[in-house]
Amino acid sequence: MGSPVEARTGQLAELIQAVEDLQRRVAALEQRSAAGSLSGAQEGGFAAPEVAAVDSANILAALGRLLLGIAGAYLLRAITEATLLPQLAGAILGLVYAVVWLVSAGRVASRNRMSAGFQAFTAALVAGPLLWEATVRFHSLAPIGAAVALALFIICGQLVAWRAKADVVAGVAALAGSVTAIALIVATLNPAPFAIAILTAAAVIEFGAVRGRAVGLRWMIAAASDFCAFLILYVATRPQLPDGYAHMSLPVVISIPIALAGIYVASTVTRTLVRGARITGFEIAQAAISVALALGCGLGAAHGAGTVLTGAICLFTGLAAYAAVLLIKSSPRRNFHVYATFALLLVTVGSSISLPSLIETVLWSAFAVAATAFGESTRANTFRMHGAFFLCAAAWAAGVHTISRAMIGSDGSAWPPSAAALVALTATVIAYVLVLRLRTNGLPLWTPRVSAAILVAILCWGLAGIAAGALNSTRWDAQLVSTLRMGVIAAVAIALAWFGRRRNVNELIWILSPWMIFGALKLAAEDFRQSRPATLFLSLLLYGGTLIALPRLLRRSTSLR
Repeated sequence: MGSPVEARTGQLAELIQAVEDLQRRVAALEQRSAAGSLSGAQEGGFAAPEVAAVDSANILAALGRLLLGIAGAYLLRAITEATLLPQLAGAILGLVYAVVWLVSAGRVASRNRMSAGFQAFTAALVAGPLLWEATVRFHSLAPIGAAVALALFIICGQLVAWRAKADVVAGVAALAGSVTAIALIVATLNPAPFAIAILTAAAVIEFGAVRGRAVGLRWMIAAASDFCAFLILYVATRPQLPDGYAHMSLPVVISIPIALAGIYVASTVTRTLVRGARITGFEIAQAAISVALALGCGLGAAHGAGTVLTGAICLFTGLAAYAAVLLIKSSPRRNFHVYATFALLLVTVGSSISLPSLIETVLWSAFAVAATAFGESTRANTFRMHGAFFLCAAAWAAGVHTISRAMIGSDGSAWPPSAAALVALTATVIAYVLVLRLRTNGLPLWTPRVSAAILVAILCWGLAGIAAGALNSTRWDAQLVSTLRMGVIAAVAIALAWFGRRRNVNELIWILSPWMIFGALKLAAEDFRQSRPATLFLSLLLYGGTLIALPRLLRRSTSLR
């Protein structure tokens, strides 16, 4: 029967003969397509049918080359299985073979884009299954080695595509590498080396995107990077490492999401700030996802001092984003609004997770006054709204929202007011005085008044709540105190109507309707249920009299002007 080596040699000879037959057939098919194109050019009347025939012939030729590439890969596998080459050497030779197909795709890209795409796909079909078998089945490659090979394959595809200006080659290499990396993570349960490989490739791709190359195909490697970072974060933050997963050190777990955020934030900042490009939807989404993963890593994987450090970094990044906002006012408006929104969120999140409540309230109050002053002086409505947002955050941190218990009920915790509540209310008064002093007469739009209306609402709610808390802290009859709280609501409404019309401050008038609705809710929730007939009569008299007086006050103030 002959020795096994002779049998293997015979099989190899047959395989080589089959490959040569395929090569001759592809060459003949290419000659026919070339002859068909020449005849089509000579006979103008039959040009369209000939072009269709040539296209189909080109597709068949490209499919033939793809089969040749796969045949060559099987030839290398047969040589390796025949022990004519070591398994590691066969795997390396197969990867080199796949890279050769990538380079070939780049060379033909300028002449035939379809052929370049088929050849890049051939390289992907060779490299992906080869790395899978070498890592999972034959174990000739360790996960680290497979990750290095994947990174080199993706990077090689990008370099070839940049030189040939063929985005299809870059896209095929990135997609094949990403899919293979995720499949190997699932098979080996060792995500760290493949995550590092994908991040390395992502850094190279973002470098190319900054230079305007293959910008539209960045999402492929970005999606794989996000998945790897999320998986590592999920596995590392479990109370116990899931079965089968390789151990990952804390520095590796922390560095991967941070590196992800650094890569995409740096790329976006370079494209939008340095090069003046308009920020894309992909960049907005990817920056938000990567920063969220980095924050999740800092809060979930690092505890104690790590949380404070994460908050400090987030706060510093938000302040840097505000500095960038001031620099890009002349850039595309979309860039301005995106950077302003990121700055607002980063500053808010960073200070909330790293600072005590009182310091947090003081900082947000200072930001609110500064943003309001800058917004009114420059007529920038974005900064007006940021000032209103920071005041809402300061009031919430100071506990002003708990005043609702004093407005409807006998809770006296709002008196004496806390230091944080006094800081927030003082900042609200200063901000609104700045609004009135810096405001131009006769604002043509209603949008600048929205932020001012928010300031008035915070101020009315806080002052009325403190007054209600002072009443609740007395030893007076509870039902009488309830009626007096209704008097506070009526007094605030009268003041809003009088000053609003007399001083032409429309935002005070806007607050009237929701304020009176709140008074009606108090009547239904407290006075009708708990008051005596006498005190209920007084409450209804105060509320009804206010409803009658408000229209007259508004008309009288208008006539006085």
